[in-house]
Amino acid sequence: MINIRIGPRLARAWRVLRTSGARNFTIRVANKVRLMLGAGSAGQRAYAARKAAIDAEFDRKSGVDTGGVQHLYDLTVVGGNAGHGTSHIASDPGEFATALAMLDRDLSVATFVDLGSGKGRALLMAAAYPFRRLIGVEFTAEMHAVATANLAGRPDRDRFELVHGDAAAYEFPDTPLVLFLFNPFDAPVVAAVAERALASWRRNPRPITVLYVNPLQADAWLAAGWRECARDGTYAMFEPA
Repeated sequence: MINIRIGPRLARAWRVLRTSGARNFTIRVANKVRLMLGAGSAGQRAYAARKAAIDAEFDRKSGVDTGGVQHLYDLTVVGGNAGHGTSHIASDPGEFATALAMLDRDLSVATFVDLGSGKGRALLMAAAYPFRRLIGVEFTAEMHAVATANLAGRPDRDRFELVHGDAAAYEFPDTPLVLFLFNPFDAPVVAAVAERALASWRRNPRPITVLYVNPLQADAWLAAGWRECARDGTYAMFEPA
C-alpha cells in the first residue's frame, strides 16, 4: 500500500534540510529516530514519562486534549516556515505559573498572545489570569482544529481568538500585550517575530512584555532591539528598549 503522506513528508524534510543545513537536519533526524526506537538517554526517557503524566492529569481535570508530542512532519503547515518550527510540546503548568509570576503590571488591560499556541494549553491556563483577551497563533491546521475544539462550549469563549497563521507574518493588536513563547521556532522566525513586534510598538508605544520559556533563541530579541529584563536557564523576559 502506498503511504499518501510520504510526499508531503519528503517535501517538508527537504525544506528543513535547505533552511537549517545538513548538520542540523541530521541531528534532528537522528534524535527523532532514537526516540522512536526507545533509545533516548535516561534523562530523555524520564522527561517523557514525567511529561506524559502531567499531560494526562491536566487533560483529565480540564476535559480537553492538549498533551503529547506533535512532529511537524506529520502536520499540515501554512506559510513557508515549516523548516523553522519545532515539535509541539505543551507548556508545563508549573513553568507557566512561574513565568506569569514574573509579570509586575496590570494584566486586566493586556492581551495575552501565545505564539505557536498548539492545542491551546497556554491559552487555557492564561484564562485563570485577568487578561482582557487571549489570542493563540498556530500554523498547523491539525492543532488549530484541536484548540478550537478545546475551547468549544466554554462560557468565556468570546474572550479567546484563535489565529491559523504563520507567527512571522502576524499583525499584533494595538493594545498592551504579553507575548508568550515556549520555544516554538528556530532563530529566523523568532527574529521575524521580534522585529514585527518592535515595529508594532514603535507605531503605537504601549506596554509590551515578552515571556520566553526555554529561550534558546533569546539573542534574536536582543539583536532586534529589545531590552532584556530577566533571564535564567529556563526563562527570559524582554521589553522594548
